[in-house]
Amino acid sequence: MKNLKIHGTAANPDTIVHFEGGNDDWTIDGLDGLFTGATDIDGPVIFSENVNENLLIRNVRVVPINATAGALLDFNSASTGIVDKVLGYTLAATIGELVDAGSLMFFDTKFGGAAKVAVQYPSTTIAS
Repeated sequence: MKNLKIHGTAANPDTIVHFEGGNDDWTIDGLDGLFTGATDIDGPVIFSENVNENLLIRNVRVVPINATAGALLDFNSASTGIVDKVLGYTLAATIGELVDAGSLMFFDTKFGGAAKVAVQYPSTTIAS
């Protein structure tokens, strides 16, 4: 998938990309999710409860994400791949719930929140 542009509406979408079943060797290159405080995304932006291997997720910017229910990335703990050049902003006071990283490797990834800003480069853990 390349160069997706999603704009929020009053309906508050739950998820932008939901992988059904195990999906390997996918690339998401370019995803801009632009919302307002009233139309923030409610669920994980990119989501899979199954194992996905060799993923490449890069050039993703999503703002803002719901303060209580939202996550930027939510993957099965055995999922593998690379996340690069990702920017996310949450309305929550911390950023700890923005990513359930699985076993993905993160590079040049920045997260911000209403009361906290954090940067990780490179790291496999999220500070909150």
